This record gives sequence, C-alpha cells and structure tokens, in this order.
Amino acid sequence: MKTTTKIIIGLIAVSYLLPFTDFEIERTTEKVFLDTSVRASFKAKEAKAIASYAVYSDQLNTDQYRVMLIPDDKVGGIVVDYPAELVEVSLSKGVLQINKTKRIAELERNSISYYITEIDSQKDPNEEDSTEDIPANVIVYIKAPTKTIKALLANQKAFYMAFGTLDLQDLDLETLDIQKNISLSLRRCTIKNATINIGPQLLTTYKTRINNLTLYTKADSDSSISTSIDEQEETYVNNLVLKAASDIILNHTAYGHIKVEKINTMPLSITLNNIQENAILK
Repeated sequence: MKTTTKIIIGLIAVSYLLPFTDFEIERTTEKVFLDTSVRASFKAKEAKAIASYAVYSDQLNTDQYRVMLIPDDKVGGIVVDYPAELVEVSLSKGVLQINKTKRIAELERNSISYYITEIDSQKDPNEEDSTEDIPANVIVYIKAPTKTIKALLANQKAFYMAFGTLDLQDLDLETLDIQKNISLSLRRCTIKNATINIGPQLLTTYKTRINNLTLYTKADSDSSISTSIDEQEETYVNNLVLKAASDIILNHTAYGHIKVEKINTMPLSITLNNIQENAILK
C-alpha cells in the first residue's frame, strides 16, 4: 500500500473516532447533582434497632446530616421519610438500616465528584452561579410512637450513627443516657436525668429543660476540637455536673447550679458567658 493511501486511511479513522472520544470526555467531566428534595417513604411495623451507616464527611458538616426521631402516636409502626437520591432505607433482622445509595457508592468507586443540593427546577444547574458550593442538608425523618422511641433510646445498642447529628424532638423522659461519638440535638424536650457523653462533638438544646445533666467533655488532639454546647432559646438545666477533660464555654443564664469534676490532671478553662445577675463562682 502506498504511503499516501496509509495517511488518508489513518485520517479517516481518527476523524471517525473523535466524536466518541469527545463523548467520553464530556461524560466523565459532567457535573453530577443529587437532589435532597426528591423524597421517598419507607414503612415498617416495628424495629428493634436503628443503624445509620451513611458518611458524608467529605461533603457535609456533622450538623448537615441529621437523623430526626419524631414521636407520633398516630402512626402505626415506623415511618421514614428520606432523600431518595442520597440514602436507601431497609429493614434487616429487625434493624432499620440507612445507607448511601448504590449510585453514590459507584460514583465514589470511580472517583467521580457529586454535589448535594436542593435543585431549583426553574434553574439550569450547569449555570455559573450554581449552588454546588453550598451543599444542602441531608435529613432523614423517622416517625414512631413515643413508646417505641423511648425503648430505642433506653438501649445503648439499639442506635448507631457513623456520622452526623441525632435530633430528638418533643420528648418527655425520665432518663436519657447517650454514650455515642455523635452530635446531639434536643428540641422541646423535658428530661429529669440525663447523662451525655458524645466525645468531642456538639450538643445543641432548644426549648429544652433538664433537671440533672451530667455532661462529659473531651478534646480531640488530632482535629483540635472538643465537646461544646449551644444553649439556644429557653434552655434551662437545673443542675449541671461537668465530667471535664477539656475546656468548654457555657451560657450562665441556662444553668441553676454548675459543678466541675475533673477527670484528668491537665488544667482546663470553664468560660461563663452572659452573666446577668450576682453569682457565686467558687
């Protein structure tokens, strides 16, 4: 075959393959958006435990992924409302399981970036002003009878979260004992006796009253974070006992009495903000 003929054939082959090459490049660089507003529902008659294995630490802060336990005595069994493009919900051997979707697992295996957002149907997500840099919250709502929620909380082995915030709402409890390395939010709760040991995470309280609270504080030397508390509107703790191994900042008006019990030999600082009346500090 002549050299000229070989060159022509080569050019024809390259021109034929180029559209497919361009398609592959476009496919692998396409932005993948996962919409939190696409919701689904899962129902179960009962569950002896709840386990959330979904971890989004590369995309979200711990307060942006929440599992909310909501007491509702009108529902029969357990009803889960969840973002279907982000998580899957199933029941296995009595355990209600929350996992990332298979699609996310595949994206991560192939090192393909994805963006967690609440997509505006009126807007092109590929526009320059897309909200991909502001990830939307991923929230799983679990409604169950009050008795069921209390039974789950009473058993330390009945609840597991690999990442995120456990959000408890509208509960009236004699005791609450949380020994998990997760952030915790208490909204409109009334608790007689609470022991909270959540490691170097955040405790948030809103319109919550606790008679006796034992709070463990801990620092994480690797990440320079430590246990913290955000006492929001109408929070009041009558007696606070700090089992302290790290510094902490407290809102003075949220407490009737504060006792500090150090659990190591290192010096630490307790900062009291918002002192509005005479107080005996020692």
